Amino acid sequence: IRNLAIGAVTMAPITEDSSSVNLATLFEQYENDFPEGNAFFRITVDTEDRDALIAQLDAAAGGPRDTTAIDTGLRNGTLPVGLAAQVAHRFYAEGLMLRRRAPRFAGPLAGVDELAAVAAAVGSTVVVDTTALLTMALLPEDAANLLAGRFVLRSTSQQLLDANASRESLSREAGGQFIPSSTERGAEFVPDDPVEREALRGISQTLVEWFRRTERVSNRHQDSELIVALGEAAGTWTSAADLAIKQGLAFWCDDAATRRIVSAAGVPTFGTPAVVEQARIAGIADGALADSIDAALIHRWSVGVVYRAPAYQLALDIYWGAAHGIAAAIRYGGPIDAPGKLSLMLSAMGRTSDRPEELQRWVYLATEYLSEVASDSDAAHSNRVILLRTLLAAPWMTAATLPFVIVAVKAAAPDTWREAFRAAFQLVFKTLVDDYGFDIAGSFGLSLIANLEEADRLVAVSVIIER
Repeated sequence: IRNLAIGAVTMAPITEDSSSVNLATLFEQYENDFPEGNAFFRITVDTEDRDALIAQLDAAAGGPRDTTAIDTGLRNGTLPVGLAAQVAHRFYAEGLMLRRRAPRFAGPLAGVDELAAVAAAVGSTVVVDTTALLTMALLPEDAANLLAGRFVLRSTSQQLLDANASRESLSREAGGQFIPSSTERGAEFVPDDPVEREALRGISQTLVEWFRRTERVSNRHQDSELIVALGEAAGTWTSAADLAIKQGLAFWCDDAATRRIVSAAGVPTFGTPAVVEQARIAGIADGALADSIDAALIHRWSVGVVYRAPAYQLALDIYWGAAHGIAAAIRYGGPIDAPGKLSLMLSAMGRTSDRPEELQRWVYLATEYLSEVASDSDAAHSNRVILLRTLLAAPWMTAATLPFVIVAVKAAAPDTWREAFRAAFQLVFKTLVDDYGFDIAGSFGLSLIANLEEADRLVAVSVIIER
């Protein structure tokens, strides 16, 4: 009872005079009663020493922790996002919303015909997960209504309660977010961005409203075989998946790793990109409308949207060429339509050539992407040479922009960039010599590399001298 009382006092908003409430006394009494099972940590706060305070908080949080497996799984889309939120001791919906500017792996599972699953579920009841309802909350209202209106949506009461709790958590003025250290990075305190915090509040409210539009079923006892096998890893994030398995209903979820669990039970699953694609095929959404919805999904960091140049171009235009959701869609979208994606990235580089940080992001992305979609190391090297050759000959390339390009290529391919740069510069320089003669080509080449670091500049100089 005292535990609940302390939670109520510390978490509830203060709406009246609280001078009669002595939190220090309550905490001291709690510590005395529960000396070994204390949920609170007492630390000495030195307000003049920020680093010491962060170190104390980190120690209390158990840092540094080895989060390599979690970070890799989230980055590649192989770890359920709900499990990551649970490990971080966050509400499911809260964790999703705080990660809304990270890749959201909503695309189809390999070997699963999600279009057929959508077509079979149209007009019927489907179990919808928080991830999919969050997508609806992020999309333009008309688009969300069009997609969701094709089904009868059923959710779990547990995920609605979680969404409500997430909304309350995000409504509090925390001042910032403490992030414990890992083996890869130090602890830090990230101050709140008032604009971002207000945006999250709005999204959380819309998410709750979407839950209220669904049929809700309590699923306190998750007892399907595959969910039980997860043991303590199961939680709120698995309640909708468990319900879909037990009721044999199609499962709409925008996290591929979670869908994989349900698919293994033989239950049809799909994500929002498949819903849009099937609506396009069925003529429910014409080409232009479907492209605009796809662009909105990409803008909101969805990975797995079918590549179509108009949709991806629209997504690029939303942020004036900045490498946000569109960059994630390309980076994690696989090798299909690689030439079209490269063309889009080159276009983005031209648009951001006067914004060094954005230009670097695009060059890094292109280098990494072309290396990963290659069949072997030789093909990866050839791809890097082609990319650098194209960039060196780009109309926007100058002595001022080249250093940013090289920094990005170095970061993406630290062990192999030099050979690729040399080979690309040789090809470009040869073309210049053939077209304009050695003197003009040499003068132009030296002016282009003038702002590079000495070691990098010498790579190009050696090409000129050897010629």
